[in-house]
Amino acid sequence: MSVSKDPVLKKHKSRHFIQLIFSVAIAIILLLNLDISALISNVKKTSLSTLGLILVLLSASLLVRGYRWKLLFDNKSLSVRFRDSMVLLFVGLGLNLVLPASSGDVVKSYFGYRWSGVKERMLSISLLDKVIALGSVSFLGIPFAIMLAYPLYIVLGLLVMLPMVLFFLLPHLNSRFSSLSRFLNFSTRLFRGKLDLHQVITEVNIGPLKLTQAIVLSILGWSLTYTQMYLCFRAIHVDPGLAYVFSMAPLLTLVRLFPFTLSGIGSDEAALCFFFSRVGLSMEETISMAIIYRMLTFILPGVFGLVLMSLTTRIRTNQDNVSNGRKLEP
Repeated sequence: MSVSKDPVLKKHKSRHFIQLIFSVAIAIILLLNLDISALISNVKKTSLSTLGLILVLLSASLLVRGYRWKLLFDNKSLSVRFRDSMVLLFVGLGLNLVLPASSGDVVKSYFGYRWSGVKERMLSISLLDKVIALGSVSFLGIPFAIMLAYPLYIVLGLLVMLPMVLFFLLPHLNSRFSSLSRFLNFSTRLFRGKLDLHQVITEVNIGPLKLTQAIVLSILGWSLTYTQMYLCFRAIHVDPGLAYVFSMAPLLTLVRLFPFTLSGIGSDEAALCFFFSRVGLSMEETISMAIIYRMLTFILPGVFGLVLMSLTTRIRTNQDNVSNGRKLEP
């Protein structure tokens, strides 16, 4: 099945069109206030050696994210190869180019199921991986927000952490409150038995050791990611301060989840301009950085992910010979 004909990518065309309109509108507003010659000048003076370092850090951060997903997925009865975990990571990055709010990181579970036959665990672990990643960015940002005395950044960082806490309470709430259990039964019937939401919730219960390891890996991954953003500034010879970039990590991650623009184009740049103007950076400097950052860390791995999506036909698990491990035809 070709990528272009896949039902997941054909849905919600009208929503994508609306998001495109919002992205174009915000981009036009930014362009009207930009000094284009200054923007071009900033891009021209980009340090190639710094770009090389960014690509090294990008590779490291992707390896960390791929290993985190494998760590969460593997258990006594089911595991995947690290290379397949990396394939799914790149597929998610590719889907993020066309789906809102970075939802490709979760929608990739559909392709994981299609290629492996493992359904509920693919979805629950992809959800879990996403929630842990989002919550863990607060552990990076809040200490630096405290150090720089930004109380608003501290509060918003705590809000970003809240969904992770609630998500991990779901298995316990499911066992204690019959109303939640009934809701899950009802939702499972809506899926006509094709997706067991009770099992999805059960898979979330991974234990404290694995959770701690995943959070530590997430903090490491975010540190590498936002160091890349800092280096994109340094590549055009401006310095907002690494501590300030880290302090804003939860906020910038939160902005990227807003589903109003296509792949965050426009809204990300507007938020960056607002926050970095507080430390004296011009709009031209911030937009120059944003262009470099988006090209290297979003578009480049995303395009590679779309190529992998079109080439991949199977993911191996150690349960390929049992009923829920056989490859199912899409």
